[in-house]
Amino acid sequence: LLEDAVRESISHVIGYSESIGQGGGALQPSDTVGGHIDQYVNAVLAAYDAPDGPHFVDQMDVIQRAYWVSQFGGGTDAYNAYRRTGYPSNMQSTRELPAGDFPRTNWYPPDYVTLNGNATQKADLNGQVFWDTNGSFPE
Repeated sequence: LLEDAVRESISHVIGYSESIGQGGGALQPSDTVGGHIDQYVNAVLAAYDAPDGPHFVDQMDVIQRAYWVSQFGGGTDAYNAYRRTGYPSNMQSTRELPAGDFPRTNWYPPDYVTLNGNATQKADLNGQVFWDTNGSFPE
């Protein structure tokens, strides 16, 4: 299923690129046997089926990284998955340090705050929501 998902994601991106006239070219992955797509898919599957036996944490890293890559250009779902699970654990840190606090929530939409007399905007993005039982995150 993981292989099918990764291949479908790549096919979707290629199909979209072609539908807007941006397909082809040197940067498009090759779907020929032994091409870039096969190499990437094989690397994902090898990482998932590590020789030292399957470990849930390692497998979640692989799955969430593949998911993260598939969300390029639309980061809200990827951010939420990372915020909820902490995976993938090998995320690149920011280029400028200190990066500041990791946002654990988001602002209320302006129309909600403006049109609802009982609503007030959050003071910051660091407060835990009621269902977030994680400690200091990410650690």
